[in-house]
Amino acid sequence: MFSCNKSGTTDNNTSIIDSLEISSKYIQPVDSIQFLQSYNLSCSYPCGDSIAIMGYNYRTHALDIFSDSTLLNKIQLEHHGENGILGRPTAIMPITRDSIWIYDQVAFYLIDSQGKLLYKFKEDRSVFLNANYAKQTAVMGWYDNDCLLYPVDVNGRYFVEYYSLKQKKIVKEVELDGAVCNRNGKNSYGYMTYPNVSFANNKIIYNYPYESNIQTIELSTGEKQEYKAESKFTDNTINPYNGSINSVEMLEYAWNNVHFFDVAYIPQVELYVRFILDGIDVKKHKDRDSVVDARKLYVSFMDKDFNVVGEFPLKEKRYSNFHGWCVFPRGIIVYVDNLLGEAQDNLVFDILAPVLH
Repeated sequence: MFSCNKSGTTDNNTSIIDSLEISSKYIQPVDSIQFLQSYNLSCSYPCGDSIAIMGYNYRTHALDIFSDSTLLNKIQLEHHGENGILGRPTAIMPITRDSIWIYDQVAFYLIDSQGKLLYKFKEDRSVFLNANYAKQTAVMGWYDNDCLLYPVDVNGRYFVEYYSLKQKKIVKEVELDGAVCNRNGKNSYGYMTYPNVSFANNKIIYNYPYESNIQTIELSTGEKQEYKAESKFTDNTINPYNGSINSVEMLEYAWNNVHFFDVAYIPQVELYVRFILDGIDVKKHKDRDSVVDARKLYVSFMDKDFNVVGEFPLKEKRYSNFHGWCVFPRGIIVYVDNLLGEAQDNLVFDILAPVLH
């Protein structure tokens, strides 16, 4: 079902974005809702004629819903019983207000806006849905108003599964290629083993955290393409990991090196967007509690052919670098939460919107 590979190119000197428009939003506390200061796992959520934000609150095991100025509601999840979601969610994806997919490393759940279970199934193979700054980020997709899309690991080979809700089974799978700099998969990159996976514009979009290259597969035809999508601020590949299987050493390796996050799509401006977290010299930064907060964060915008058309360094010591950003109608949200910056009493986030010329 796959065609021959094609290769795309990018020109880092091409720019259609003059600057970023940054607007800060402050969410006032609500007595009945104990919100977080940043949400590691969040996404946009349809709310009437507008778009809200949905974030998983690990403290309360709930989905908090807020707009750009106020907390609107929460969906309380149950731990046990017929509506129980046993584990801690690692992926959420609202399709409509009353159809929300959740994965918690135990099973896939489809719930409504009251937290009631509509459907549940388990995947026997290793699912790598996640949002982790040191490992990778992968989200779910929804195709043809029937198929839930998600990535799995089958003995070191990576696939996207098509699970049909109507047929209640996997009806198709598509294999993902290895990284361009690690095609045979023999090199180790510490915790950065799995690809980032996202879905937009009838495409599977994936990239590996240790290189800038982006790969796509057309859902309808299986056509593959590759794009360099290089950064002008950071290294575009990193050296393989040659240390021991030691969690401390592997984490320091991740801190020392650049990390390319997943690719998202902003429909109103028809641009793709990706965050890049630069490495830091761990030996010069002695405070391990704030080492992630001290790293530099960049945002890169790409056109429909993944040409980089604007790339910007973000203000240091301001944002949470632990992921959690999500797409809003014409920009992308980043939570203001950094140990090295000003302390925040409320939930604060910035909306970064590209200014086009």
